Amino acid sequence: MMMNTRQEAWGSFGTDAIGETAEEVCKNGGLDFTAELQTLYDVRGTALTYKHKGVFRTDTQECLGVVGKTYNVAQHITVAQLAHRLTQTKLLNWGKVGSINNGAKAWFNLELPDEIVINGKETIQTHLTLMNSHDGSSGIRVILGLSLIHI
Repeated sequence: MMMNTRQEAWGSFGTDAIGETAEEVCKNGGLDFTAELQTLYDVRGTALTYKHKGVFRTDTQECLGVVGKTYNVAQHITVAQLAHRLTQTKLLNWGKVGSINNGAKAWFNLELPDEIVINGKETIQTHLTLMNSHDGSSGIRVILGLSLIHI
């Protein structure tokens, strides 16, 4: 009998979360930068609008997104610290950490330590993913997901 093994999206994107603290996980995952709101200017140096701001990485000055005037920046480290507090319950383990667009969007994937077996043959891994964005596309999100490990 041939066993087909696959891992679904919840556990396959990003890199292994390495570290004992949120700060270490962020540093090892390339998310150890801060973002801040800045006024946007045209090529003449004139402020473009009071209705929008740019979200910029403070380390590279790269613009990660343009947001409305009521947007507040939630740092990735803040989300990682929440994830770290969840791992301290011993009910969840660090899984993966990742980002796209140079940190405009980031996620921290946590795994429940026990797998669920359905019908004695289908193994399911449960994940909790915390997401954050600096491009204005979303606030902090928490997503519960399932991954089929064996078919």
